[in-house]
Parts: sequence; C-alpha cells; structure tokens
Amino acid sequence: MSPIYRAIPGGCSEQNECLFFLYSEQGEVEEMDIGRAASLPLTLKNLLARDTPLEQVLPAFTSNVANILRLRDRGRIRAGNAADIIALDETHDILDVIIAGSGT
Repeated sequence: MSPIYRAIPGGCSEQNECLFFLYSEQGEVEEMDIGRAASLPLTLKNLLARDTPLEQVLPAFTSNVANILRLRDRGRIRAGNAADIIALDETHDILDVIIAGSGT
C-alpha cells in the first residue's frame, strides 16, 4: 500500500488550512504539508481514480480522523452517531451532501 493511502488530516486552522501527514507502511511520518479542507473531495476523487477500493481510501477521511480526535460518535455510520454524508456518482463527483440531516 502506498504511503498516500495512510494520509490523515492533522487538524484545520480558523483559516480552513489543514495539516496533513503522509505515513510510511512502517508508521513513520514521511511528509508533512498544508492544504485546504476544500481540496479533500478532489483528493478523495484522485485516490479512487487509481482503482483503490473505497474501503481502503475512506477511513483516511472518516474513522481515522475521528479516532485521532477521539470523537467516538463520529467517523462511522452507526445508530446514535452524528454524521455528515456525501453521495458520489460513478465518476466520484459529489452528487449530494447531507449535513446535520439536511441535503443540498
């Protein structure tokens, strides 16, 4: 598995800039960078375009982040959890966004 698949956001500033870490397969930080939260959908699309299974890519955007931030009721679709959801089409473009129960 490429280190990019282990990428996890490290948190976002008030200016909507996020710190990203790229980890090696041994769990060591290989690279650190700053990006904008708005680039996350494009990053997801690019990873999926490489034919990487969604099950491998999705945790970097969901459960891994929730685990790091110790948000026990986030990051997984489960009864009782809070969730914001995006629906993707077959080309991995965003079709709909559901935030706090309301779609776009």
